[in-house]
Amino acid sequence: MKQSNMSTRVIYLLLIFGFVAQAENPSDFAEATTDMSINSQPSLLRATAGFAGRTVRSGCSTFSYDNLQSLIAGVCEIYEEVSSGGLSACAAIPINQTDFNQPDPHEEYASASSSHIIPNNAFLVPQSGDYCLTEDVIGSIIIDNLTNVTIDLNGFSITNTFALPFIPAAAIQFDDTVTHATIKNGTINSAIYFNAGTFVDIKLVDLNITGAQIGLLTGGEGYAINSDQAANFSYVSLENVTTASLAFAQFFANNIDLRLRNCNFAGGLNIIADSITVDIAESVFDNSGLAMTSNGGYGVIRDAIFEAGGGFFSDTPNIILLDCTSLNNSALYSSGFFMNTSSIDIIERSIAINNSYGDGFTILADKSLIRHCIAESNSAGYGFNVTGSAVEVLDCVACNNGTNYNGGVSAPVLMIGGTHFGAGYNVSCD
Repeated sequence: MKQSNMSTRVIYLLLIFGFVAQAENPSDFAEATTDMSINSQPSLLRATAGFAGRTVRSGCSTFSYDNLQSLIAGVCEIYEEVSSGGLSACAAIPINQTDFNQPDPHEEYASASSSHIIPNNAFLVPQSGDYCLTEDVIGSIIIDNLTNVTIDLNGFSITNTFALPFIPAAAIQFDDTVTHATIKNGTINSAIYFNAGTFVDIKLVDLNITGAQIGLLTGGEGYAINSDQAANFSYVSLENVTTASLAFAQFFANNIDLRLRNCNFAGGLNIIADSITVDIAESVFDNSGLAMTSNGGYGVIRDAIFEAGGGFFSDTPNIILLDCTSLNNSALYSSGFFMNTSSIDIIERSIAINNSYGDGFTILADKSLIRHCIAESNSAGYGFNVTGSAVEVLDCVACNNGTNYNGGVSAPVLMIGGTHFGAGYNVSCD
């Protein structure tokens, strides 16, 4: 049955009962429908037969019951489906608690390339398609070696409290090769875990992830997102995703191509891979901040905020930061912005303010450009601490920083062929 036809028929059903409820003599309708639950179709026929020739007023129109008989067949079919539970609020394959029926949390299931341990009462997605929750559930949804899968949490939550040693309790788990998969619209009171495998075009949308503790460990941070070291991400996108303050997110992989939009990582985000490609915009990173470590890659980060934690740390080459702010960070050895790579980086129109442990900007990267930036009230270090070679600091402001050498800028500001060049930085906060 097509969803559009179903929706139309549901509307008819609601209209009919709404009009009948406003009839001139409601007692006639009540008497005629006393046995409606016993035999729906004759009861509906009797309920409407007494209104032939009448009209009743609704909020915006007048409806005649003369032609009501033409709707009876469709109405009765819908009524029977509703009564039998066949009509779901989901426009997809419904999932409820009874689908999480794995009896033994340690029982293995066969996958395309290996066997895995089911983390708890699990729903192993059987095939490609669109699925949605119809209630809050306890357990784990596993997507293994599939393509074109959408899991709509439908405003509900999924919780898994079972964790294997050194692996977080996963409410959503990806295994082997998964392509074109989406998880959206709900709360995950555990973690999302990517096992060893290849993941292409994975989308996480409109999610609140509270995180889960690692098995055998108690206290401290749990994980909101985690992945196996052998994972490969061709493309993963997170949009409108929020994590809890003690829920750390981590992508630990061979390589990753990551897109973030309007996300709030209250527990911070750590990315470790041989190659990292990022496209990040309009996102917030608290607590542990954002850290990226790789041998190669590139990326653009714009309109991001790093606050009350570890600031921004990059050991990934070829990173561009635009219109970013790093403030109130106090983690050990952290600066507002710390560029630890030996390759080109660009930071423009960004602000480091009130960071209490390191510098406003620590630039170890060579051949980099820092322009139109402000470093203010970073109490333990320089405004701009530049030790890389051939680095330009242009049209920047440094003031009230803990180490005020060179107006808050440490030399060399620009070095070409062993010669240091001055740069257009200021010592005034005006």
